[in-house]
Amino acid sequence: MRRKPREAAEIRRRARAGKLFLLPFMIGFVCFYVQPLLLSLFYTFINVQPTKGGGLALGTGDTFFDKLNLDNYKYMLEQENDYWQALLATFKDMAITAPVIIIFSLFIALILNQKFRGRVIARAIFFMPVVVTSGLVMSFITGDAFADQTQTTETTAIFQAAGMSDILQGMNLPENIVSIFTSITSQIFDTLWLCGVQILLFLAALQGVSPQLYEAAKIEGATGWEIFWKVTFPSVTPIILVNIIYTIIDKITDSSNGLMGIINGTGFGAFQYSRACLMAWIFFILLLVLVGLIFLVTRKMIFYQTDN
Repeated sequence: MRRKPREAAEIRRRARAGKLFLLPFMIGFVCFYVQPLLLSLFYTFINVQPTKGGGLALGTGDTFFDKLNLDNYKYMLEQENDYWQALLATFKDMAITAPVIIIFSLFIALILNQKFRGRVIARAIFFMPVVVTSGLVMSFITGDAFADQTQTTETTAIFQAAGMSDILQGMNLPENIVSIFTSITSQIFDTLWLCGVQILLFLAALQGVSPQLYEAAKIEGATGWEIFWKVTFPSVTPIILVNIIYTIIDKITDSSNGLMGIINGTGFGAFQYSRACLMAWIFFILLLVLVGLIFLVTRKMIFYQTDN
């Protein structure tokens, strides 16, 4: 069915508004990110060394082929075990915590979307971590800031899974299952602290669902459980995909990530800039592959509501 002229004009207007919102990011990306990104890729193929004057010596030779040096690639494949272990641990931790963040964010958004007294205050409380997301604030909350004074490497006992491991092992569960549950429990506070943006996006998506869909479902005699799976969940699937990508990027690029510490230490601690750039590019390529696989797997599951 052909769209009415007014509907077609509204669609074009929204498309123009979306492009205008993207324009500042695209300008900033081209002006400030493209050149350093390509330069870092160039550094992976040569041996970059710092000089006394604060500059960089880009290998020896006049042409790129004269400066070409693949020793860093050989080193990464043959000797850099710490990097690969940290990379595997990063993706493993992401695979455990990302689903927890998505499920919890959707659950809280469903609650906050209901009408109850104090709803505005509740929304502000759950969004507060986005405002006070400083690492120093987090260290004081979890007790890590006082680790030097107490001469201990453990955080506050409130946030530890003290007896969880013993209880699960007493149930004769497999060791890998015990490890997953204890890892989630130990990081539950940090995980919940990362849900502010996801909750906000889910809340916006829920408020965009047409009330007519809920009314039609109730008239047909659908239960609350059926309404969630047949109306609410399909309507928010595009935001679920957005939140999955956001959560992955936010989680694995966190400053507390061990892999990021290795990359920063190699580049700005040991002054091995070429090797650090190579580590970052390997991480970046694997991340792109992961995001691409997520899009391929979920593209048929995403429901986009269109007006006919």
